[in-house]
Amino acid sequence: MTTEYLSMQEVKAAELRLLRIFDCYCRENNLRYSMGSGTLLGAVRHKGFIPWDDDIDVVMPVEDYRKFLAGFASRAGAEQSHVGLASQLNLKGSAAIPFEKLVDTSIEVKSAFIAEGIREYVWIDIFPIVFFESEAEASKAWDAAVRYKYLFQASRWSSGQPGVAGCFKTVFGAFARHTPLQQWALGKLRTMTDNGCFSTIGTAANLAWAVSQSLEVFPASLFSNLVEYEFENERFFGFEDADRYLSIMYGDYMSLPPADKRIAHELKAWRVSASSNFDPTSSGSTDEQDC
Repeated sequence: MTTEYLSMQEVKAAELRLLRIFDCYCRENNLRYSMGSGTLLGAVRHKGFIPWDDDIDVVMPVEDYRKFLAGFASRAGAEQSHVGLASQLNLKGSAAIPFEKLVDTSIEVKSAFIAEGIREYVWIDIFPIVFFESEAEASKAWDAAVRYKYLFQASRWSSGQPGVAGCFKTVFGAFARHTPLQQWALGKLRTMTDNGCFSTIGTAANLAWAVSQSLEVFPASLFSNLVEYEFENERFFGFEDADRYLSIMYGDYMSLPPADKRIAHELKAWRVSASSNFDPTSSGSTDEQDC
């Protein structure tokens, strides 16, 4: 049977729906969050997705993140929904990460950056944010997290990168997947967040997924002032001082990057019945209700 792939607009619509469900739960439970990285940039610069981007990121103070993880799986209708947390659905691949994903198991995805044997579903990323009393402490922790993240990522995924560097990463990844390296690096990243706390006085950092090209170390006070931004004709929360956050991460963020720097996941997505416990055609099954 020929696989019928979803269009990129359909994939983005599925991700937007996950963001809507996440936002609804956070509003009902007084949990703080902000759109993060390229998602907040998209809201500010494009009022929606960056045209060539195909994912959604949110950031939360680590205490709010823990409350979200503890409560979301027990919400009304959770057992009949195919929307859930990757770590609590025992999904191979999606669960073995140092942050959380909200996934829709009715839509499976694949990209060049996902190694063979790892099964993924359409998702949004949820990152815990921890704080440090000084910027120097945060920057030191960030540098360590960058190294751990590189080792973890190299041992888990296909590089998706052309040329000699891509070949090296692919060979290294194939070797590292058969060693304890992945679990060691994953444990280090998780410990950095698990031992963290949050205060709006000090410096905040996303240590769960430290991307070396985009410094995500910023004033923790940004979480004190959250406002709604337009995103794909809907409204979601972001830092009021988005300029401070985006300038730290991207510099001149209002200028478009060169065409060769406009990187997407290049997802292929298709509809599946992802769980034997979920049958979308059954009268006993219910889909997650949007707000």
